Amino acid sequence: MRRLMLLGALFAVVATVWGCIEDIQPKTNNNPKIWFTRAPRNQGVIFQNGATFEWTATDTDDDLGMGQIWVRLDPYLECVIDTQTVCSPPEPCYDVIDTSCIYPVTLRDGWVRVYENTFDVANLPDTSYSFSVKVQDGRGADSILVDHFRVRFDNRPPIIDSVRCPPRKPASPSFQHTFIVYSHDVAANPASASPTDSLTYWYRFAVPSGGRSYETDDFARENRIFAIFIDGVSFPGTYKFRCKAKDRAGNVSQEYVCDFTIERGPR
Repeated sequence: MRRLMLLGALFAVVATVWGCIEDIQPKTNNNPKIWFTRAPRNQGVIFQNGATFEWTATDTDDDLGMGQIWVRLDPYLECVIDTQTVCSPPEPCYDVIDTSCIYPVTLRDGWVRVYENTFDVANLPDTSYSFSVKVQDGRGADSILVDHFRVRFDNRPPIIDSVRCPPRKPASPSFQHTFIVYSHDVAANPASASPTDSLTYWYRFAVPSGGRSYETDDFARENRIFAIFIDGVSFPGTYKFRCKAKDRAGNVSQEYVCDFTIERGPR
């Protein structure tokens, strides 16, 4: 009888503990929540051929510590061969062949297991992409976050074709003049070149000693045109107008310089 009473008490304890465990364990397993803290703007365009993705994940069940993370890039394109013709007169022109493959190449396998909340991709040819992050918690519930973006890679600077400058030796020592910069952008893929009206400009107009010189604080579209009255009577000498153009990818042109000289008149 005593043995039966002990067995009954043991079963009662086990049942009580099991009931407590059932009360502690959640009835459902919630999916993790993920959001990007750094990534190209969704449905946006980038003018570089690479990007960095960073993300944060949380789980109300607090079981991410035993979870896993995967990433993938769609589409994964095979290596791209780009041929550029380089000319440096008077030397003959020659072709430069550049073979680029998306980095890292493990992305070609689809989902790739990662162990940090950041991932870099590089050498992306021009097209539309989807970068996905999948986070799975310790009990198998998962969530997927996707960022869609388009690459319009442009690593070539714009070209300043000409500038409306005064004659090297103006006929009149004092006159009104408007400098106008004419330029265009270039890219390996013409569709990736910046439209002409999107280029921004910087300039510096240097006046001979004693006069006021002008320089823009930064690149801006309106800096393409600069109007000024030139007082060569008060400030004879050499005037210099320097300018640069910048495209939407951040490439800056070579500096364009034009100068003119106003001779000192008779006293």
